[in-house]
Amino acid sequence: MVASQYGHVDIVKYLMENGIDIFCRNKNGLNALMLAAKNGNLNVVKFLVKNGLMVDEVDNNGWDAILYASKNGHIEVVSFFATHKQYMKNPKYNYTNALGIAFKNNYQEITEYLIQYCNKININGEIGKSVFLYAVENAHITTIEYLINRGIHINTHNNKNETALIIAAKNGQLSILKYLIENKASIHRKDY
Repeated sequence: MVASQYGHVDIVKYLMENGIDIFCRNKNGLNALMLAAKNGNLNVVKFLVKNGLMVDEVDNNGWDAILYASKNGHIEVVSFFATHKQYMKNPKYNYTNALGIAFKNNYQEITEYLIQYCNKININGEIGKSVFLYAVENAHITTIEYLINRGIHINTHNNKNETALIIAAKNGQLSILKYLIENKASIHRKDY
């Protein structure tokens, strides 16, 4: 697994040819593919997938390889996974978590790539908050503008029934509040 983590594909190949178990996991449940993705080692990622590691396996915390690549800003690895047939065949995989992680870690390029690729910008993540609402909450105007221009439902709400406008008002974000109203956010919706 160390060779995968550090991007030594030739060593990974050699060890595999000599009987190493590429399917083993560390104490946290990470496998060689997750470690390679976490560190942006695309050649190792491709080799491991070609040799049978499943891209949608998860560790002890429920994280898969694309989440690790998103968290650490590895656009090439994210792109490989996003277009890989194992993800494309899985109708339940919606990239929302990878998208949210990329946004929260300020990886604009990955955020925009996943928005364009998955075309599901209005879907909420596991905690009931879309990337749009994350952007409003964190006053990330570039992402707010980008999402509005891509057709986000501006009146979407989180699991507390708070819209972007309510979040902006609650956080004292006057410039974002004005921008949302200028872009047709409803001022009549209630947060209950």
